[in-house]
Amino acid sequence: MVLWAANFIVVKSAVAVLPPVGFTFLRFSLASTTLLILLRWREGSIGLPRRDLIAICALGALGFGLYQILWTTGLTTIPAGDSALIIAVTPVLVAFFAVLARSDSLTPGKLVGGIVSFAGVALVIASGQGLNLGGSLAGEAITLLAAICWALFTAFGAPFLRRSCAATRRSGRRPGRRSPGPPSSPRSPQASLPRSTRPT
Repeated sequence: MVLWAANFIVVKSAVAVLPPVGFTFLRFSLASTTLLILLRWREGSIGLPRRDLIAICALGALGFGLYQILWTTGLTTIPAGDSALIIAVTPVLVAFFAVLARSDSLTPGKLVGGIVSFAGVALVIASGQGLNLGGSLAGEAITLLAAICWALFTAFGAPFLRRSCAATRRSGRRPGRRSPGPPSSPRSPQASLPRSTRPT
C-alpha cells in the first residue's frame, strides 16, 4: 500500500521530465522483460492458450497500455492527490463491471467496502495536501477514463486468470522445475544375479 501511494508522487515527478507515452513504454518494457524471464524460470513456458490469446492481448492493451497512457497523461495536469482520489473509485467500478462480466456478484458488503475505501482515501488526501478538484476538468476526465479502463481489465480478466491458475494446479507444475519424465523400468531380480547363477 505504501508503494502504491508513493507511485503517484514518483510518476508525477517522472512525467515532468519524460513524455507520458515514452515513460510508459520504458517502464513496462523493463517490467515485462523481467516478468517474462521469471515466468519462464518458474513455469517452464510462456505460451498462452490459443482460444484465449486474442482476448488476453486485448485486455493487456486495455489495462497496461491505454490505462497507463491515460493515467500518466492526466497526471501532467492535475496534482498527485487528486489523481489518487479519482483512481480510488476503481474498486467500486470493478464491483459493478464484475456483475456485467459475470465474474463476481455484487453484495452489500462489497459495495460498502468499496465506498468506505474511497472515503478513506479522500479523508487522508484532504487532511494532508488537500484537494484541488476542478482545477483541470480535462485532466480529471482523462484520469477517470483511466480508472474505467483498469476496472474493465480487472473485471473481465478475472475468468481468464482463474482458468489459467486452475490449469496450472491440474498440471502439477512446481516452481523452477519441469514436469518429471516417466519412471524408468525396474530391473528384474534376475538382472542383479551374477551371470553364473542365472537360470538358463
